[in-house]
Amino acid sequence: INMATISDASSSVPRLGSNDMSPALLVSEKLTSDNYREWSQSMILALDGRDKLEYITGEAKKPSTSETKEFRKWKSENALVSSWLINAMSSSIKKSFMYLSSSQEIWEALRETYSPVGNRSRIFDVKKKLWQLKQDHMPLDDYYLEKSALWQEFDALKNKTHHCGADAKEDRKEKEEERVYELLAGLYVIYDDVRARILSQEPFQSV
Repeated sequence: INMATISDASSSVPRLGSNDMSPALLVSEKLTSDNYREWSQSMILALDGRDKLEYITGEAKKPSTSETKEFRKWKSENALVSSWLINAMSSSIKKSFMYLSSSQEIWEALRETYSPVGNRSRIFDVKKKLWQLKQDHMPLDDYYLEKSALWQEFDALKNKTHHCGADAKEDRKEKEEERVYELLAGLYVIYDDVRARILSQEPFQSV
């Protein structure tokens, strides 16, 4: 092996630096209309790893005076983070956000537009999928895992808080009962007798 050749070749390979503006090096997927939760978490980790997270949280305040070194630094880094955000969006989305004045403004606008928290349309969509998902000829384990993934997404969307332990306990009980109904509703026809026995049991069974 010619080590000199390897050394020359490796020196020409682009290296990731804090000023690299390629969106592919920040997050693996571009933002679309239905992946905001995963995309935003990936972007937070990427920006935090480059010590730029404060530009979307608002901790990096815009200096009040423009004729200073601090203002020039803020302006440059704000533009860099803004470009990272814009370049990590799908083409149909970026044109609606690229003219906002700061990376924090872009981030907040994206959150208000695409965040699933409190998004009734997305909650409805997940709930509909839960009731429509049928086992058909899927193995029982695979059917349960698909239901479970939807339950986890639903919980993240609702993000419900409780004021006391009693409320939390009652909510968990109701949620568990609802999920048993959803699981049983989609079971293959060969489980009809099992479903009837489960529904008649006292105390009511958990998932």
